[in-house]
Amino acid sequence: MSKKSIEHLSWKDATPPQRLTFYARAPNSPGIYELGVKTQSEFSPKYLGSAADQSLRDRLSQHFRKSHNDNVELIKTRVWFRCIPTVSGEEARYLEGHYLAAFRGDYPWNKRHEWSQMFILEDIRESL
Repeated sequence: MSKKSIEHLSWKDATPPQRLTFYARAPNSPGIYELGVKTQSEFSPKYLGSAADQSLRDRLSQHFRKSHNDNVELIKTRVWFRCIPTVSGEEARYLEGHYLAAFRGDYPWNKRHEWSQMFILEDIRESL
């Protein structure tokens, strides 16, 4: 993975927000995604995740069928998603770690252990 290959990726390039019920419309590739709510025309992300070892479509399908996240599970028919496809799972993990570290306050549905996993990954990368 080269930094150049993911430097251009931002939420401006994401798929438009869609209801989680339409998870089958998600890209069939690895990537990162946000889950949240939409009021009028504004998407408000609450959770950040990655699909590194599977496609975004498959990962979002899991959230819709039975999410591990209680916040998503409680209101899944009202949850929206958007995603950024990546070339590889490694890029997806890197982007997820970057966004979680940089914008941790923006994702209230992410659990504390998810934050610590990202910081551990960063420590490992820095030591290599």
